[in-house]
Amino acid sequence: MSKNTFINDKEIKQIAIKLQQFPKQVPRATASALNRTLDYTATLTKKEVTKAATVASATDFLSWFKSVDLDSLQEGINSVSRVIGVLQDFGTKDTTSSNKVEYKPRPLYKHFED
Repeated sequence: MSKNTFINDKEIKQIAIKLQQFPKQVPRATASALNRTLDYTATLTKKEVTKAATVASATDFLSWFKSVDLDSLQEGINSVSRVIGVLQDFGTKDTTSSNKVEYKPRPLYKHFED
């Protein structure tokens, strides 16, 4: 082996210092990537909805309106109304089931005998 072997550890120390900051930067980078993805998804969704909702003419609207299946529409309305009814049952208090009797003071009868 050669006696003139020299290892410069200055760069290794610099890398170690930079890697110490790495755990702090991961959450920021993740949040940034997620925000970009969400923004991109929202933009594409808006474009697709706008494209699908654009009515070219009244005849297109009438043909779409005629193609609506009333039975499936009624089933959808019924299921939504059942869900709303269940949610309302959870939100309201049932006062009829409680057997709480209101307090009525007893009349005072005073009898005076002579």
